[in-house]
Amino acid sequence: LPIKVATYLDFAPEFDLKDSLQIKPDSISVSGPFELLKSLSTIETTPLILSGINSSGNHKVRIKNPQAELSYDPSEISIRLNVDRTTEARITVPIQYSGQASLKFEPQTLTLVFQVALSNYSKIKAADFWVTAETANAGDSVGKMRLVLKRSPYYAKKISLLPEFVNLH
Repeated sequence: LPIKVATYLDFAPEFDLKDSLQIKPDSISVSGPFELLKSLSTIETTPLILSGINSSGNHKVRIKNPQAELSYDPSEISIRLNVDRTTEARITVPIQYSGQASLKFEPQTLTLVFQVALSNYSKIKAADFWVTAETANAGDSVGKMRLVLKRSPYYAKKISLLPEFVNLH
């Protein structure tokens, strides 16, 4: 069965994960009475609770509330955190619009401001971000369209759009 890990991670200032958690194994074998097994879809672990994180490391968690009638192999899961110092990055990207071809708006580009691990800074490319202008979300802002971030790379976190709206012409 697949593993479900609850994490409560608090990083030291200017630190964050540089990639996703590495969980090993990502699934385990469970054996026991069929009546108990048929109701399981995932196996939960005890939570991983860490604060002030400023370096990479390996951590172990156990199966949460194991049932005595079931056996778990293995009964302990290893979680690898790859941590790196972060910095603020800015990139200018084009605004996409798939509605009426005759619709004109300004500006045609926006600036994205986000946090990125130093080791991922060289990976930043405008093509990895996709921002659209959407009329349906303009709300009370007559003559404007809201900008919506549709796609971003895994390494970009806490993304802000500048501006958040474009003006219609």
